[in-house]
Amino acid sequence: MKVCVIGNSHAGMMVRALDVAPVPDLTCQFFASPGTGPVDFNLTPDGILNSSNPAVRAKLDAYGMQQEANLASFDLIVLVAMGGSVFTVQSLLGDHVVYGWPGAQAAVDALSTNDPDDGPPLLSRQAMTDAVVARIQNGLAHAYATAIRRFLSVPILVVTQPAPSVALLDMRGKFPQIRKMHRRGDGPSATGLLTEAQRIAFAKTSGVHVLMQPQDTLADRFLTRSEFTTGASRLKSGSQQPDDDMLHANARYGRLVWDQILHTASDISP
Repeated sequence: MKVCVIGNSHAGMMVRALDVAPVPDLTCQFFASPGTGPVDFNLTPDGILNSSNPAVRAKLDAYGMQQEANLASFDLIVLVAMGGSVFTVQSLLGDHVVYGWPGAQAAVDALSTNDPDDGPPLLSRQAMTDAVVARIQNGLAHAYATAIRRFLSVPILVVTQPAPSVALLDMRGKFPQIRKMHRRGDGPSATGLLTEAQRIAFAKTSGVHVLMQPQDTLADRFLTRSEFTTGASRLKSGSQQPDDDMLHANARYGRLVWDQILHTASDISP
């Protein structure tokens, strides 16, 4: 099977997984850049993909990746991250709480005592879902899926961004809003909403399959267990994220992702 992986720094887990244990009969080309991902992309009607962004082109060179990918020649295209994450939910939530989530009880109690100023402002779950869907549909993964489907019928898998490490709960400074969500007990609700939003966001693009984070990699159905984040890899083969990185997954997680991809590819093959 021939696979093209397009993504941002989160594709590093998949690079490293193949370094550790290559998949038999798999040929893979990575087209990936850190940050947002390979922005300013161009896709011709016959499926030739490249980027006009000098920084992206420099990164592709630095990582030993080709400047172009002939997407029409692949059996499967995999888009990694470049869309919604728990940080999307957190940024949209701000100081609000979602009605029906555990953290909303104080706001509900304030309303019942006719003193709404005592509690944080409430959002409906539908409003929050719609906002997350809109953010995902404005993201780079959705732009790639839409552009690819305009010209090609090749199956597309979307590998969602893994949740940050559970180790961030013991940090000070960074990620205070994530810790606040955890303290309120809203983590599982946020994960569930994000799962629903990811599927809605890509539902109208034919031949796109969304692969969510495996449940057994999550602690408290919210953050990624440390054994799947320790020793996380960068995009460049053999290089590693800093020891204090909380955002990326490692080769062990990357192997699970490859297993998801191969299983899904088997299910959708003619």
